[in-house]
Amino acid sequence: MAINASIEAAHAGKEGKGFAVVAQEVKKLAFETQEASHRVHQMIEENINFSNIAVSHFKDIQKRIDKAVESNTAIAESLVEQYQAIEQISENIVNLQTVSQQTATLAEMLHAQLISLRETIETLNREASVKMAEYCKILKATAQGKPKASRLSHIRNALCLIFTLEN
Repeated sequence: MAINASIEAAHAGKEGKGFAVVAQEVKKLAFETQEASHRVHQMIEENINFSNIAVSHFKDIQKRIDKAVESNTAIAESLVEQYQAIEQISENIVNLQTVSQQTATLAEMLHAQLISLRETIETLNREASVKMAEYCKILKATAQGKPKASRLSHIRNALCLIFTLEN
């Protein structure tokens, strides 16, 4: 455009002086526009570079966030497993306490039954000793001065009484 205005000014001669001033201004404006355009282009390039750097940093940050999320997920899963294990242990402890209480109760009952059985055996032993002493007296009294067959009959009767008491 500036070149066309210069050519027109040269053709017009003296009257083309106005064209020459306009041509000069257009040329100057074109040069300034080109420089401004170049500066804008540089700014855009710098912004693109900064944007690329920012994108790279954001990608690095995203990778770190992803790793943190993975770690937190693993920790959460581990905590759930630990919680479940603790619940199972607690349940086992409660079961163990119940079994221990039942065992203690059974042991107390068995102890009481053993004491009762011992007392019963002691009572039976005393009663049997008394009865044996009585039978021995009877046998001695009947054995003196009686014939052998009669003594055997009394021994048999005494033994029958002893077996009857035991059963």
